[in-house]
Amino acid sequence: MSQGEYDNDYVSPGPKRIETIHGAVPMTWTTDKPTVPGWYWWRFDTHLFGLKQQVVEVYLDEALVVKIDNERHKIDEMNGDWSSAPLEPPKEDA
Repeated sequence: MSQGEYDNDYVSPGPKRIETIHGAVPMTWTTDKPTVPGWYWWRFDTHLFGLKQQVVEVYLDEALVVKIDNERHKIDEMNGDWSSAPLEPPKEDA
């Protein structure tokens, strides 16, 4: 893999856009919380170490929740920004 092959694989420094490889439609950061289960980018300010971002699974367990470091968190009680749509799973090889 040459350097730069996956340049668009990470959050761009541009205005709240998540860039993806292979020409997929870019998602945007939003404060709107997920309304359906799926895998989402989530970012928040740690105040100590700055902005942190990670991919989390949102699932239904009487409410939409996320499990981070073995702790269950209700989406409604979480701060931060979310990807505008859940991540699509990779396509299978034909």
